[in-house]
Amino acid sequence: MSALVSSDPIIAASQRSTVQSRISLPGEGRAYPRAMMAHMTTKADFSPDEWDCLHQLPWIAGVIIVLADPSLRQASEFKAMTKAISEPGRYGAADGLIESLVTEMKDSPEHDDFEFDRNDDDDDDLIHQIARAARMIDIRCDRGEARGLKQWVLDVAVSTAEAHKEGGFLGIGATSVSDPEVAALARIRSMLRL
Repeated sequence: MSALVSSDPIIAASQRSTVQSRISLPGEGRAYPRAMMAHMTTKADFSPDEWDCLHQLPWIAGVIIVLADPSLRQASEFKAMTKAISEPGRYGAADGLIESLVTEMKDSPEHDDFEFDRNDDDDDDLIHQIARAARMIDIRCDRGEARGLKQWVLDVAVSTAEAHKEGGFLGIGATSVSDPEVAALARIRSMLRL
C-alpha cells in the first residue's frame, strides 16, 4: 500500500482513510467505498488540515481572479467574492457540506482582516492549492458532493470576475470579464476537473 500513498500529507491521509473506510456488505466478498453506501460527507470525514483546506478553497479561487487582472476596483471584486461565499446557491448533494463550511466561516473572524501580499510565484502556488484540494475532495466526497462543492468554488471565482466591467473608456467597449480573468477561470476549472 505504501507505493500508492502520495507524498502530499493531506492526500496521503485521505488515501489511507479511504482505504480504511471501505465496508463489506453481508454475503459479499468485496469491500465498497463508503461513498457508495449513501453516506453524506460531513466535517467528521476530514482531518483538521483538510477542513482548513476546504475553508480556504473559495477564497483562493477568488484571489486568483483578483490577481489575474489587478485594477482599482479590487474592493468590488472582494465584495462580490465574499457575497458568493457567504450566500451560496443550491448545489445538490453538496448543500450540507457547503452550509457547514459557510456557517463556520461566518462564525470565524479569520477572513475579516483578509490580507494578501503578492509574490511572483503566487499564481502557480494558488493554482497548485486548488488542484490539491480538488484531489482531496474527489477522495473524500461522493461524486455528487464533489461536483457540487467544486462548482461552488468555480461560481465564487466567476462572481469575482463579473464584479465589474473591465477595459473600455467610460464604460464604452468594456467587457464583463477580461481576457486574463477568462484565462484564470479556465485554469481554475481545469484544476477543479469540472
